[in-house]
Parts: sequence; C-alpha cells; structure tokens
Amino acid sequence: TNDQLGSFDLVIKVYPQGLMTKQFESMQVGDTIEMIKPVGRMEYRKNQYKHIGMIAGGTGITPMLQVGAEMLKRADDHTRVSLVFANRTFGDIILKEKLDEMAASSNKLTVHYVLEQPPVPDWKEGDIGFVTPAILRRTMPQRGDDCKVLLCGPPPMLAAMDRALGELGFAEQHIFKF
Repeated sequence: TNDQLGSFDLVIKVYPQGLMTKQFESMQVGDTIEMIKPVGRMEYRKNQYKHIGMIAGGTGITPMLQVGAEMLKRADDHTRVSLVFANRTFGDIILKEKLDEMAASSNKLTVHYVLEQPPVPDWKEGDIGFVTPAILRRTMPQRGDDCKVLLCGPPPMLAAMDRALGELGFAEQHIFKF
C-alpha cells in the first residue's frame, strides 16, 4: 500500500515456460535484480468513484489487490468494489485466502470467481467457463461517470473483456487497463 515506504512486496507465480519467473525462482536471499517502475498508472483518490469493477485473469490480480487494499483500509472511503477473478483451475487462484478474508471483513468488496476447469462438476464458489457479458452484467457496476472498470490479465482475455464491456455500453473512458 501507499503506507509502505522504502520497500515493496512481489507476488510471483512461477510458470514452467516463464523466462522471468524462472529467474526469480532461482534467486537466493541476498541476490539482486535490476527493475524499472511499472508501466501504466492508475491514481486513485478516495470516493473518486461510487463503484469500481475489477476484472482480473491469473496474475492480473496483483494490481487489483493493491488498489483494493488501499481503498478498503480507509473507513471514510465509501467506494464499492466488485472483483471478477478468472483462472483456469482452483489451484491457479493466487491469494484466494487473502481475497476471501478482505471480502469477509468489508461490506464494500465482493469477489466472484470464474474457473475454466472447476475442481468438481457442481462447484458453487463462482461461475464455470469464461467471463461472459452475462457474468459482467451480474457483477460489474452500472455504467456511468461515477464508475470505473479496471482490467488486468492475458491479452486474449483483455480483448474479450473489451468486447463484452462494449456490449454492456461501457465507453473507453470508463475502462482502465494495467
């Protein structure tokens, strides 16, 4: 969060074919690596929006977690947050325990999971398949100037979400991509 000065935490998922994640996995305590600042910037001010929708795929959860944690820690911020978090399998859900804890401790956050391959056929913790306009209609804020939808995930998912949000009438100024 913005209160954490002088250091930052990383959430890293190691992919078998991932070049960068394999580099991180092989590092030892005390090793160093050069980094540059993140590309793209979303500045949030408390109560800037009535409702923020977040759509994350896989490791795309990390900026959502950062923005969401910043909003939820402020009692005087009344912004509602609706998160749709899509993954291939249940085991792929990064930080599920943390997300569920955040949602349980605040009436401002709802988390909705979507799995391509659920752990059991009658899985009840969310939707099965891909994120669709129907899922977004149920979970995202109503379009308008008092809302924003944040996106982060793999490029094919971002393209599909652009189309789906367009079908729901969201204009480009209501969408931010990390």
